[in-house]
Amino acid sequence: MAKEIRKLLEKPFYPYLFGVFFILYKSSSYFLSFDIEIFLALLIFHFISCYLLLYFLSRICKIEKPGFAVLLLFIGLYFSDKIIYNLENCIYFLWIPNKYYLVGLFIFFFLIIFVESKKKIKLFIAGLSPLLNVFLIISCLVTIISGIIAAKQIKKPESYTYQSPLQKRPDVVWILMDEYASSSIWKQYFSFQNPLDSFLEKRQFVLLDQIRSRSKFTVSSINNILNYDDSSTQRNYLETYHSLVNNHWSADLGYNHYVIINLDYFDLGKVKKAEHLYIYPTSYFEQVLVETIFYKILYTLFNNVDDYNQKMFSLLRNTLNSQAGNPSFIWAHLMIPHGPFFRDRSGQILKNYAVNLKDTQELKPRILSYLEYGNSQLITILNSCPDLNNKIVIISGDHGLRYPFVKDSDDYKPYCAIHMPISYDTASLKNMKFISQIPGFIMKQLAQKE
Repeated sequence: MAKEIRKLLEKPFYPYLFGVFFILYKSSSYFLSFDIEIFLALLIFHFISCYLLLYFLSRICKIEKPGFAVLLLFIGLYFSDKIIYNLENCIYFLWIPNKYYLVGLFIFFFLIIFVESKKKIKLFIAGLSPLLNVFLIISCLVTIISGIIAAKQIKKPESYTYQSPLQKRPDVVWILMDEYASSSIWKQYFSFQNPLDSFLEKRQFVLLDQIRSRSKFTVSSINNILNYDDSSTQRNYLETYHSLVNNHWSADLGYNHYVIINLDYFDLGKVKKAEHLYIYPTSYFEQVLVETIFYKILYTLFNNVDDYNQKMFSLLRNTLNSQAGNPSFIWAHLMIPHGPFFRDRSGQILKNYAVNLKDTQELKPRILSYLEYGNSQLITILNSCPDLNNKIVIISGDHGLRYPFVKDSDDYKPYCAIHMPISYDTASLKNMKFISQIPGFIMKQLAQKE
């Protein structure tokens, strides 16, 4: 029996086992979203890819025992984001676009095949088979156990009691500009006086330039806003995303007969996303693929963030000017001035919008130009809305700027301005510290009788 097990372990199963480990590893980050059909489909895809690659190398290219090279290739494909990130951090001025990474990976792959063909190396790698097989089997078991433990530690959503009925029900509009920092940041790092401030002040907006976000990550920051969550706890991303989707604020407003209009690439409760973007994983399939080269390919082929922005601008303009029977909660998420910087300040599309994030001299003018483009579009939309004065309007970022030349503490300083057409507690608004406190403040004001 022992000899049979040893013979079995000496076979080069490890390229196949690596696929099992990888899918389990990615699944374990949030087992609650596990989908057995997707799991089996991804597993079959890996097995077929592995078999065809091994068959091609051993039977057609006549390469003996190419398993180790195939394993390294899969590691490079499946952990591409982590490898690129670590390489770029090791060498400060290094910048690796995905196409160059793929070329480099396949050159490395063929070099390993060449080295493997040497007799001594071949014998050494053959001796590694039992170790690699056992290591990956143990890794699979450990991953399953750790994933189950992590899933059990996730708190189940508590039954939510809706807030008391509102006395006033004006439209509520929140326009979130991704990575739009406070005006003090633009002045400090760009010597730029933001003209949006004066425009909004003339419209009776209150500027909250000292306000902060609890997180410098989009999903966490938006989750904090929509769930009245003033904590700074950073949870598992996928847990945070599911909390965002089933948020309390849109549920409260829906309970008070608001029509929820979602102009985002996230779902909000039962209201589906306006557009799908491969930026954050929003399904089990994407959960497994995120941070792999395949997710980057999906991003390149099917993500057009500029098209998304243009669509959201158009939908926002039309929505603000439409008349609805019930009051509306309009949530609009625009990917400006967040990179990539697709347009210049005049709105012209840039043919080459890629920029090295470590080259400050090239980066700063591109950021500022894109900000000015976003400002001009926003001002045009707000000017086109005749009854804006009757709506609660919040214009904000989700967090501050996150670039190498910006201090870490400034990553938490988003832009924020609010227009309140109803009587409100002026002192409480101006003394507000965190952007996630705004929904609770609004609900409190709406619940008060005149």
